[in-house]
Amino acid sequence: MFDLLDHRLATLAVVARTGSYTAAAEELFISQPAVSQQIASLASELGLRLVERHGRRMELTAAALELVDYANRAGIDGARLVERLQQGAQQPIALGATLSISQFLLPRLLTRAIAADRSFSVRILNTAGLLASIDEGTIDLALIEGNFDRTAYGFIDLGAEPFVAVMPAGTPQPAGLEDLFDTPLLLRERGSGTRAIFEDMLSARGLALADFRCVVEVGNPATIIEMLKQGCGASFMYRALVADQLSSGALSEGRAACLRSEHLLSAVYLKGSSDAGRYRALLDLRCDGGGDACSASGTGA
Repeated sequence: MFDLLDHRLATLAVVARTGSYTAAAEELFISQPAVSQQIASLASELGLRLVERHGRRMELTAAALELVDYANRAGIDGARLVERLQQGAQQPIALGATLSISQFLLPRLLTRAIAADRSFSVRILNTAGLLASIDEGTIDLALIEGNFDRTAYGFIDLGAEPFVAVMPAGTPQPAGLEDLFDTPLLLRERGSGTRAIFEDMLSARGLALADFRCVVEVGNPATIIEMLKQGCGASFMYRALVADQLSSGALSEGRAACLRSEHLLSAVYLKGSSDAGRYRALLDLRCDGGGDACSASGTGA
């Protein structure tokens, strides 16, 4: 793969990943003094201290780590740019989405993208998996509902969705979360955005999962919904996932203010990506009337 980065910056990234000049030299097939010379040259040219030594132990400075983060992002983005230029056409967008979003927002977007002759591929993962895939360069754009570091990624906010308590039809209305402590709680796995949002709701009220007598982890929202329809337990999820079941009376939702909130859905991508405009154009297809209907969405670089 052709590297658009200064070779010294690329070497610094290898040092950060391997943890030593010696290991970096072995991976790069150069000598250890050559690695040391490249890092020293880069530090001198930038006027920055990149390495601190504590006896025989070497440690990268905060400035070096920030440069490494930039190098990793620029390396991924540069590889995509070169591939696009070499092939003379825009490459399909590698799109990712959480399980929850894949069931209410993604189908509409994909249907319109196909009609607009856009090329894409799709992977479904939880929020943690999607963010890791962006970092690795295996996914370009991820639709997530979970929390993420908004300083570490580029993002486009897609609007807020109601997040509510959902229960079997006929369940007495709970006055608060405490009324559900003895009810089996059907909850997504660790790493799921839905789970993180619910845990944040609990923490804001001084509560924790340990307060519930029975917590059942279920990795698929469709399974959770079917269990609720069969009269089992309670759960928390986006209202859009169960809008039909709530409308028909097959399920009920908690009406108390403490059992509901709103949470932003976001499309997340590599910070500083040269493809940010392509991502915005793809996401605008989800809106009636094109981009104007999406003008309220927030954007991060």
